[in-house]
Amino acid sequence: MKKLAVWIVAILLVFSGFAGSVSANGFKDLKTGHRFYNEIMYLVDKGIVSGYTDNTFRYEAAVTRAQAAVMLGRAKGFDGTPSDTKFSDVKKGNFGSGYINDAVEAGIILGYPDGTFRPNQTVTRGQMAIFIARAFDLKEEAQTDFLDVKPGMKAYSSAKKIIAAGITTGYPNNTFRPDNRLRRSDFSAFLARALNEEFQEHRKMTVYFVSGGDTDYAVIRKPNNNLILIDSGGINSTLLEDVNNLNFGTGKIDLIVSTTPQEDHIAGLNSVLKAYKGDIGKVIHSGMPDQNAANKEFLSLIEQYNIPVQVAEEGKTLVKEDHFSLQALNAYDEGESIEEGAIALKMTYRDFDTVFTGEINGAAEQKLLENHNVDAEILQIANHRDSSANSQAFIDAVGPDITFINDEQGIDPYPELLERLRNADSDIYHGVLSIVTDGETYQEY
Repeated sequence: MKKLAVWIVAILLVFSGFAGSVSANGFKDLKTGHRFYNEIMYLVDKGIVSGYTDNTFRYEAAVTRAQAAVMLGRAKGFDGTPSDTKFSDVKKGNFGSGYINDAVEAGIILGYPDGTFRPNQTVTRGQMAIFIARAFDLKEEAQTDFLDVKPGMKAYSSAKKIIAAGITTGYPNNTFRPDNRLRRSDFSAFLARALNEEFQEHRKMTVYFVSGGDTDYAVIRKPNNNLILIDSGGINSTLLEDVNNLNFGTGKIDLIVSTTPQEDHIAGLNSVLKAYKGDIGKVIHSGMPDQNAANKEFLSLIEQYNIPVQVAEEGKTLVKEDHFSLQALNAYDEGESIEEGAIALKMTYRDFDTVFTGEINGAAEQKLLENHNVDAEILQIANHRDSSANSQAFIDAVGPDITFINDEQGIDPYPELLERLRNADSDIYHGVLSIVTDGETYQEY
């Protein structure tokens, strides 16, 4: 497949409600390198925002309730003709009186019980979320839990809605900061994203691959910051340390997938089970019979901590949420060998796909080709010792930009595999690989 291009978006939306015009060169206080320059100019071109008479935009200035009503009203195409209002502090001659009336009638911004509108009161990020969710009738809520937005807070549902709509992603430390004042530049960006999907932000996902001895493992930090673990490496695996480093404070592991019961795939998971216990949402395993000590402990710990457990089924979607999915491409049938019945997975986040082939052999690989779409940007190969696996036909069907191969001590991938990957123009990584993606573009580290 073609490599994902890095999109450079040149426009985004911003609001206003101020007298003045913009010169041909833009605002004198707004440089082209400003984070939201294109969004602001997009809104200016649409007549949604404007600057001040001194040809400044004052992007750091706070947004008031009256200004928010004007910007949202223009974005929604409201009439905005100055008019009397029911509020004691907003007369016909006041700035934005018509848009305030329109916004109130549309249920976007409400007044206060004392009969005031408080037009000069500063808008917070939490209030912005409420206004935009109402204005654009947002319904879908992201499966996201911010550390500082709790159930019962006014902005709780609206913050989840604007996240799902790609209007904002919150802060990297998993906070939303609902009480922070809103700047003109910020509100412009949020409004632009609500109007034009080209400007929308998507929360980033991290896929972290590590060679774990005889096998490798993956830790996925989903867009909502919760984790998925796939395998673990052997008894000396550093998986628990990696999980702790990638955990952004939510304390949640949504899913653990054990693709086979072999000790070198499963032993490191037992340390995670002991450390996280009830903070693990579900465990999915292959259902293969195996009496090795690590697998027996694994199953015992799941039962001890009362963790929901499921046996994988081919073709079943294991996770489905907010543009993210995880599907089982291969699963165990009674009587199959480990290599025939190992779990293979396809993970999708928007337009970004990763295929995890685990220990499958050539026969299982052929079933994948016959029954599933395996096209993906990233391919994880663990079973590089089996010459029946990783055929040129399979690699071509995946078309990976990047392939991760386990760096197993003393055993190199067979030369034909490396040649096939080169034929597919796939970059080869081993050891440790981190991929960060917004679902459209990605960066490897």
